[in-house]
Amino acid sequence: MVSQTKITSKKAIQPTLEKLEALYQTGNQDDFWQLFETELLQQRVKFPLLEFVAQALFSFVPPNEQLALIDRLLSLDYEGGYVIIGKLLQERLILNREEAVERAAACIVQGDKWYVCDIIGERVFGHGLLHGFAEMVGVIRPFLTHPNFWLQRSVGIATHYATKKGLPSDEVNQLFNLLLPLATSKQTDVKKGVGWAFKTIAKFYPELVRPQLQAILADKDVNPWCKNKLKVGLALAEERARQV
Repeated sequence: MVSQTKITSKKAIQPTLEKLEALYQTGNQDDFWQLFETELLQQRVKFPLLEFVAQALFSFVPPNEQLALIDRLLSLDYEGGYVIIGKLLQERLILNREEAVERAAACIVQGDKWYVCDIIGERVFGHGLLHGFAEMVGVIRPFLTHPNFWLQRSVGIATHYATKKGLPSDEVNQLFNLLLPLATSKQTDVKKGVGWAFKTIAKFYPELVRPQLQAILADKDVNPWCKNKLKVGLALAEERARQV
């Protein structure tokens, strides 16, 4: 069992990255992955630093070799590994959006955990909505009716992230209306993802929610979780307004 260390700075992580790059360049895959696992994946590393690791990997691992690296990280099944996967796929959106999205969806399905869905969903789908809304919303719309419930949840997660990061109101409104049918879901992870998005939309764009609020609250098919999250979000919006 490796003794865990809490890594909190880029300075602390830089020597490991330099060793990893040297090992990769010499083709020493066994030592590369042993170091990667013991010095990074098995340690307590803050998510922003894991994203920093992903950016370093993106810079020295050739594009045609990055998907194999992602597959290896996926097989190792560390929470931190999914942060690196998500950030790598985010970087690859500019190389091949369709491929990056397809691989992100496959990783979410294979990972089969709520945090895998959320980590990758935010970094790939959420980021994509912020930096190419029309294209990304078209890509994730089929997830709303996908048989895999993690992909359904991912639309809520992406909406939460993009809304929180400042997506314009007209685009948030499109996502809100896309998500409304999923508010009837009884699947726990789906309704939590949708509820999270509803809370964030109501907090930052209450004017989008209020015209539909009474109809949503009166709809017996809409699950109580989502109704409550809308009300919580509106309360937070009022609090924000008082602080201005």
